Amino acid sequence: MTNQIDTRKAPTKPAVARGGRRQRARVVLSIVSGAVQFVLVVGLIGSGVYAAYWFNSTSGTSQKSESTRDEASRLVEITQVQRATASVTIRAMGTVMAARDVTIRPRVTGMIVDQADMFVPGGFFREGEFMAQIDRADYDQSLRQAQTELDRAEAALQIELGDQAVAREELELLEVDIPAINRDLILRIPQVNRAKADVRSAEAAIERADLSLARTRIIAPFDGQVITRAAAVGNNVSAGDALATFVGTEEYWIELAVPVSSLRWIEFPTESDSGGSVARVRYPQAWGADAEREGVVARRIGRLERGSRLARVLVSVRDPLARGAMREGEPELILDAFVDVEIEGLTIEDACVIDRELIREGDVVWVMSADDRLVTKDVTVAYRGRDEAWITAGLEDGDRVVVTNLTTPVDGMLLRVSDPVESDTDG
Repeated sequence: MTNQIDTRKAPTKPAVARGGRRQRARVVLSIVSGAVQFVLVVGLIGSGVYAAYWFNSTSGTSQKSESTRDEASRLVEITQVQRATASVTIRAMGTVMAARDVTIRPRVTGMIVDQADMFVPGGFFREGEFMAQIDRADYDQSLRQAQTELDRAEAALQIELGDQAVAREELELLEVDIPAINRDLILRIPQVNRAKADVRSAEAAIERADLSLARTRIIAPFDGQVITRAAAVGNNVSAGDALATFVGTEEYWIELAVPVSSLRWIEFPTESDSGGSVARVRYPQAWGADAEREGVVARRIGRLERGSRLARVLVSVRDPLARGAMREGEPELILDAFVDVEIEGLTIEDACVIDRELIREGDVVWVMSADDRLVTKDVTVAYRGRDEAWITAGLEDGDRVVVTNLTTPVDGMLLRVSDPVESDTDG
């Protein structure tokens, strides 16, 4: 029997080595994979812990910040008020006007032959001073003629009186009774009466001629100033023509427009008392900021302005051009100037005076309390002026009124006072 030989080869050593390496690789890969998974798990857990810590930390900081903002103080300016007896001040603007304003007009006709040196715009005159002269030649002649007529009438009267005396003697010689009507005719009583009337007419003609002659001399009707001149030497003028505009210098008026609500605080003069409320006049454009003149309220005009419905008040200023010794150095008023006037009205007892703009909507005032918090107080306003307000209730002596405009005011909000040099801000 023939032996069969197994041709399969027995495994060699290299094959055995390769199998071992694969097994070790699988083991290493398994270890690495497990390590990676462990690291990922640890990383996720750590991230979660860090996120929770960051959230808690941020949330706490935010709450603290909100709390800090809620308690943050607002920077404000304040003014401290005092209660006292205070006079109401009515401020207004008005136009300066002449208390006496006339147009100089001749009452006779003729040529101007002479005039005063001051008969020019801006010239001053005292009452009765000569201003201009109209040619008087014609009026002198008229006066002489009137005198002649008077002489003639008086002569005629003397003749009639003589004739009457003769008639009376003749009537007495007749020794007869004559009716009264015939007796008057015989005694020439009608003729005598006519002669007397002619004398009176001639005397009146002299008076007219003398008056016309006097009117050729134009004089100042009162103390005043020439504003405009319309005629001069050489001009022929007729009776009634305008020669000049002339205003009195003893007194000027200022017409003011004030709210009707202000009238009850102004003192007006009465028949027994000529003094009204004191008024201070300022005209900074011409006089400067500090100069002023003093006047008094003279009267109230009995009609409101049609458009604005404001009341009209006249303020009187004596010696407006400061020509008297007592007014020496004081500024001069100018006609038609638009001036500021401050009337010192009646007094209000136990009141606080504050800027009008510090009264907020609804008649409330913001006050800084003793613990530096905002308090809104309702107030009673007795009078509102142009710039100030007089408060009789709602504010106490020493209250600190907030001047700064706060955009979102809330009662109880914390405040702090700003440095005096800082401007108004809303913290």
